[in-house]
Formats: sequence, C-alpha cells, structure tokens
Amino acid sequence: VIVIYEFFGGSWGVKLKEQEIIDSEMDLKVFLRGPYSAGTMTTTLATNTLIPVDEPYEGLGYERVFYKGESVADVSVFTTNTITDWILVELRDKNNPEVIKYNRAALLKNNGDILDIDGLTPITFEGIIEDDYYVSIRHRNHMGVMTAEPISVTTTVAIDFSDPLTDLWGVDAAYNNSGVINLRAIKYNTTGFSTRFSKYSFIDEL
Repeated sequence: VIVIYEFFGGSWGVKLKEQEIIDSEMDLKVFLRGPYSAGTMTTTLATNTLIPVDEPYEGLGYERVFYKGESVADVSVFTTNTITDWILVELRDKNNPEVIKYNRAALLKNNGDILDIDGLTPITFEGIIEDDYYVSIRHRNHMGVMTAEPISVTTTVAIDFSDPLTDLWGVDAAYNNSGVINLRAIKYNTTGFSTRFSKYSFIDEL
C-alpha cells in the first residue's frame, strides 16, 4: 500500500489517499490484419524461425516503461504454442493517455490470445498501482488500438479487442473484418512508412 499525504505549512498533514500495489493478470485478445484469415492468424514467422527470442520493441525505438527485456527460453516456445509474433501491451495514464505508466512485451498466439513468455499463460503486470488506465495494444507493423475510456485495472482484467462491441479510442480505429476487429496493417511505400502510420502517432491518429 502506498499512502499519499498532503504537505502543508512545513509538515505532512491530511492523508489524501491510499494506493494498492497489485499483480494484475490480464486476459487480452487481439487479431492482426496482416496474418489474419478465417478466425485465426498464420504462424509463418514461427515456422521459419523469424521471431526473435528477445522482444523487438525497445530496439525499434518504442518507449519501454517499468518492464524491459522480455525474452523466451528457446525458439521452440513459438512453434510449440503456435505463436504469431511479439506484441506490446501498455497501461496509459487515466488523465493523459499520451503518458505510458507501464508496458510490457508479450506473445501473440494465432487464436488472438496475448500470453506471457511461456506461451501458455495470460500476462501479468506485477507490482503496479491499482487504478484506472487506458489499455493499448501495439505491434511493430500494425496500427495500435486503445480503449475508448480508462479501464479499472484490478487483480484480473479481461478485454477482447477483436469484439466490435469493445469501444476503442477514435473513429474507425481498427478494421472490421466480417465482424472480427483487426489491427490495421501499416502501409509501406518506396519512401518508407507514411507519417500517418508512424509508431509515435497512433494516439493522435486514433
């Protein structure tokens, strides 16, 4: 428990609030437009040994907050558990969603489940402050998505980003693929990624 007091007149006075430190298990689901087909995603990267054992996001310039350096024990984790790729999960400030409070890399299974580095269990954010957060999902070559409103993050959280009924930040923020929501694939041309699809701009775009 974190206890916050008001400092007034040279001394600590009224207790403002208490904040619980928790471990939050998050049952999350998301599909990527690129590898998606008929309710599942391909595992081509895994079968061709193209998924790195170390998470790729920090090396690509994504801001990492609180958690860093996730890696799997062996590449067999990817093939044994039908992993599509690495994904990045973020908890953003309830008052300013441009501020990342916590984030961590995780594994994306071909059925859309976001899993811990064992490829089997849901991810857990350990030692975080129990509060309301915007929850966002990002991928290295797809547009990110974020909940339309802050979500109460307690010891268990479940969000299905593939469900059209899940409210997302912005207008037309993701692709409705015959009733299944997919993260939009990033467009690429001979001059590189367009500004609209920059990894730094999804908050503004959504």
